Amino acid sequence: MKKILILPSTALINEMIGIAEKLKVNNKVGFLIPNEKNIINKIQKKRLIIYEIFNLKLNVDHKSIYKKKFEKNILFYFLIIEIFFKTLKIVIKYKPTHCLVNEDRTSNFNVIFLNIIKLFKVKNILFAGANTSPSEMIKKRKNIKDFKINVDNSFKFIKKIELFKSEKIKILFYPLYQAKILNFLNFLPINCQFAGSSRVIDEIITSEKNIFNFYLKNVNKKISFIENPVDQNIKKSLVQKKILSNKIISKYNLKLNKPIIIINISPRHERGENNEKQSIKLIDMYLNFFKNNYFIYQTNLLISLHPKCDYNKYKWIEKKYKIKILIENLHDVIGVASIYISDHYTSSVKIPNKINIKSIVLTIVKSRNKKIHQTTYLNFLHKNKNLENIKNEIKNKNNKIQTREIDNFKKSINQLI
Repeated sequence: MKKILILPSTALINEMIGIAEKLKVNNKVGFLIPNEKNIINKIQKKRLIIYEIFNLKLNVDHKSIYKKKFEKNILFYFLIIEIFFKTLKIVIKYKPTHCLVNEDRTSNFNVIFLNIIKLFKVKNILFAGANTSPSEMIKKRKNIKDFKINVDNSFKFIKKIELFKSEKIKILFYPLYQAKILNFLNFLPINCQFAGSSRVIDEIITSEKNIFNFYLKNVNKKISFIENPVDQNIKKSLVQKKILSNKIISKYNLKLNKPIIIINISPRHERGENNEKQSIKLIDMYLNFFKNNYFIYQTNLLISLHPKCDYNKYKWIEKKYKIKILIENLHDVIGVASIYISDHYTSSVKIPNKINIKSIVLTIVKSRNKKIHQTTYLNFLHKNKNLENIKNEIKNKNNKIQTREIDNFKKSINQLI
């Protein structure tokens, strides 16, 4: 029996829970998670085991708290020591043979933890989701002094963490003072622009064809293509659409015989892209579009929040716009939707596409617009044109479960671990 430790990201928590449910049949499985209410509730709801909840500060606040370089270095060293003892405790208590993660670079905790646990001969496996684009990484860092250095900086390891280079400056993935320490300890990933490049990751698994092909070309590691455990839920939501629709209509007091539109809202505040006030302003701009009489009288609107979002902080939307927020996971109910609309490009737009439901990205701020199949991109400013596009997409809806040839080559997670 293998002892598997799962360290999930918030964005892929549903997938990691699905993997855990499959693995627990023949293995001992437990979660190591940050102290986030949403993640804890989801895991406990499925009656899975949580080994540890960590309260360590994942990343140093580069903006204001520790302004002096010496203080920052000391704090970071203490963080490494604290994580070392946390890891040691976990290894002694649970004796893991495998560690399954979604990220090996973005949080201090993951980077340090994975390098330390590797010393105890634990096999580290990365379940890869969509990589954050360099432009998104740059946007988060460009206004924080710690992430910027002079272009003439000559440290050999800079190429590993360089996101952007101009005539005067470079923008880094890690602050320079952190990168120096991580490099000294040999903890730096080889290329911070994508997950999985860390020397302590033994194997990469994914359920997405484009991600599988990307890693096959760019990473010299074992790559495996697996079944996405939530795909079954997505397909089931379409197969049982009639029963599920009745439940959703009754639960959320929706109009009968009217199309259901599921709206996605970007977790900009939770991701640190905007403060709370700016985030609310953008949500107001976005949801005002849906105050049109067509949406009010001819459709049913439901909002799907990102796993990072706390429902209690978004309840104001229900009062102000009279739009209900889904409690269910998107994967479990997407089959009832006539169309899925997001205010930004996100990996969630691929979820409805798996059962031939069209996605629309209605952008309200500049963001990465990665063109994918069955997704329409609209400019938020062209409101009349957008309304007609949405009406036409709903009329042309034709749901079928599409089985791709590549799906036949997918393996079960139980075959790999």
